Amino acid sequence: MKNKPIYVAYIGVGDSDQHELENVMKSAYESLNSIFNDKDGEVIFIPIRGTDSRFECINPKYITEDELIRKNRLLIDELHEHLDSHLKQLTKDDKKVE
Repeated sequence: MKNKPIYVAYIGVGDSDQHELENVMKSAYESLNSIFNDKDGEVIFIPIRGTDSRFECINPKYITEDELIRKNRLLIDELHEHLDSHLKQLTKDDKKVE
């Protein structure tokens, strides 16, 4: 993974219990991996309390060329949008079950 970006997906899991937490994290992982691949870099998934999720690059110093910066920004935006959409759908599905 030398010189490839490392991304962190902070997944807002609210006040989920352990079982729900595992399901949310697994679902987010599978969802993001459907549009992200190893050639793009590495993704680390971290659950956080609350409902806000975010996606960040934690080693941007490897991304120095203007074109790579643009591609990376577009990728982060796409992944963030995909993650938000997916987690909102999970929340809707959970409310339907209740």
